[in-house]
Amino acid sequence: MTVTQTDGDEQYKIQISYKGNELECIKTFDYFVETTTNGVLNFGANNVSLNENGMYHNKSLSSNSPSTKQEEKLVLKVEWNGLTESFVLGNL
Repeated sequence: MTVTQTDGDEQYKIQISYKGNELECIKTFDYFVETTTNGVLNFGANNVSLNENGMYHNKSLSSNSPSTKQEEKLVLKVEWNGLTESFVLGNL
């Protein structure tokens, strides 16, 4: 995930890759991103699907007033087939 702040806007871009061996079992999934400090980051999607290579790319960038600080870590929550998994994303 990439967060870019320019000219008073904050833009998000995400790529999710499935690393398992049962791609055909995942028809659709939901994901949501929030910060570890205040939880306020309205970025996610419902009922999205992976491509034939097991990847999902956000095709449109969201924009809002900057709410994320560089030192904040983001949490990506992915829900599929009744399961939920969370990943903490760090800064580069």
